[in-house]
Amino acid sequence: MYREFGPPLTRPGSQPRATKRARRWPYALLAGACASLSSLSPYGPWESAVLSVELDPAPARPVSPEEPPRVAEEPPPTPAARVASRSLLGLAETPSKGPRELDSSSKLPTSPESEPRPEADLFLGVTGKEANIRARPDPNAEVLGMARMGTLLRRAPTPSGTVKCPGGWYAVAPRGFACAGASTTLDLDHPVLQLASLEADRSEPLPYRYGRTRAAAPPFYTKVPSPEEQRATEGATWGGSKQLARLWGDDPLGAPPPALLGGQTIPGRPADKVATGFGLSRSAFAFLDLFESEGRRFGLTTDFSVIPLDRVEPVEPSSFRGVVLTEEDTLPLAFVRSRSVWVYRQDEKTKALAPLRMAKFREAFHLEEEAETIGGARFFRTKTGELLREQNELIVLRNPEKMPKWASGSAPWLSVSLLRQTLVAFRGDQPVFATLVSTGVGGAADPSETQATVQGVFRIHTKHITRTMAGPEADDPYDLRDVPYVQYFHEGYALHAAFWHDGFGQPKSHGCINLSPSDARHLFHVTEPLVPSGWHSALSRRGTIIWIHP
Repeated sequence: MYREFGPPLTRPGSQPRATKRARRWPYALLAGACASLSSLSPYGPWESAVLSVELDPAPARPVSPEEPPRVAEEPPPTPAARVASRSLLGLAETPSKGPRELDSSSKLPTSPESEPRPEADLFLGVTGKEANIRARPDPNAEVLGMARMGTLLRRAPTPSGTVKCPGGWYAVAPRGFACAGASTTLDLDHPVLQLASLEADRSEPLPYRYGRTRAAAPPFYTKVPSPEEQRATEGATWGGSKQLARLWGDDPLGAPPPALLGGQTIPGRPADKVATGFGLSRSAFAFLDLFESEGRRFGLTTDFSVIPLDRVEPVEPSSFRGVVLTEEDTLPLAFVRSRSVWVYRQDEKTKALAPLRMAKFREAFHLEEEAETIGGARFFRTKTGELLREQNELIVLRNPEKMPKWASGSAPWLSVSLLRQTLVAFRGDQPVFATLVSTGVGGAADPSETQATVQGVFRIHTKHITRTMAGPEADDPYDLRDVPYVQYFHEGYALHAAFWHDGFGQPKSHGCINLSPSDARHLFHVTEPLVPSGWHSALSRRGTIIWIHP
């Protein structure tokens, strides 16, 4: 569980240092969820999305099946004036792709026919941290989603009203309305739009290039600092770690963005300060741009700070990914949870067993339905004819003995087992994806008292391509910017990618459900509400069902 914060967790003007132990936040708010409820959604306490459940085998209050998921429209064309820095960041310049499997084809609803429709060459740019997209041209209308700083929303040529929005409410693609106001602009030459031109790449396990602290915490510069300003700010730690610097490669980087040349201050940052403070020793950042200035390399973060790359190491995500299931290759499925499980073969004539090879760590095997006894021991036979001995290091996933009442039609739903540390995605009664996860270290205990994952039946209600998560406790502070593929389902509990560990299959979290970045991305594109192209977040009262049980 994490708590979400707007401002960075920094101590202005000084390096992080030890402080007196702060009063702990109540576990109900901190130790079992990823963020405070108030920071997640304008809907407020949303108990209608939470269902009481009988865990064996189906919930007491059934949930009506939903219509099949819908896909967003294609992204709008990018204006030629915006120059992305994908080559520097190691990101492909291809449009966002959908998941490996399980796409659907129906369209998201658009704005009413009576309203002006968005046009391909007209845009509304987001210059604030986020801009809300509402169901109607009214500040009190339901929030459908949010667009992030730097986003260009395709818009209608004329506004649909000016209710508490003097600049006008514009219909945007593929649906909804955004206010042309303090956090948006019609001026596509706005410096914020030029600096934040790199959008999250949803085709990748990590939507940005990331770095995390390993040596001295990085300073948050408000501009590209001169060597003299660097020495004055960083003192004895100036220059960072040469070892970390080498990890970013030897290829030369380009010059700073034009908006930062000549010592210009980043838009929105205080012009009278070279740096706003330092990060924490446990921090991670996503970068919009990487560049070089006077012999030192820097990164421009998504929240508009310049930090030296020799203070952070590049993040390489886990290579683990789950298994797409089909009618032929379905459950039961086994994951190997250790590095000491043997795969056997059986002689067709003598029926004797012989070791064939050592199974790979977290390798998956499709199994025949029933185990069999050979030589007094129980074995599972794989679909390819190999044999695995039944043991604790082998996690076997099967279909529920009785499907829950909502498993009808083709609506997706998720089943998470705390004891097995597994997740299975279904469409109706058909399993379509299985993987290993990391839930709360509190196991199946009370999440109000421990760092356990909440149990029950819920709906995913808010999704973000990325979201910042932070822990405010003085004894264990951390600040993880732009955690990828976040899906909130109850208060602050969420499914999300974890790029800071590779322990999937074991409890690791403060209460959330950690997924490998590849798996988090895959599920993000399958579950409701879908996030349209160009949006950063989407909200819905009727999202995908998630059942969390022992």
